[in-house]
Amino acid sequence: MPRPRMPRILIVPLVLLSFAIPAGAHAQDQRNEQFYYPGDFNWKVLQRYNAAGRLFNAFDYGHAILYETLYTRPEDLERELEQKQFTYLTT
Repeated sequence: MPRPRMPRILIVPLVLLSFAIPAGAHAQDQRNEQFYYPGDFNWKVLQRYNAAGRLFNAFDYGHAILYETLYTRPEDLERELEQKQFTYLTT
């Protein structure tokens, strides 16, 4: 059975759209996502509340490893997250 063909009326807008997407993406800000404006205020909270900095880092790491494991090894969730990573983060 032959595959149905896409109508020509849809092909032209898709081709034109493919040329517009890279130009729009290029116009976005090219700066690194982690950008800190210069100033002595940047690290005051972490200097004063050092334990909070460790907690923020644990949250970031925990979420990152959760998403990575969900995406790359969904069959291994319990052992990886509830045993290995939980022990790593809490001890």
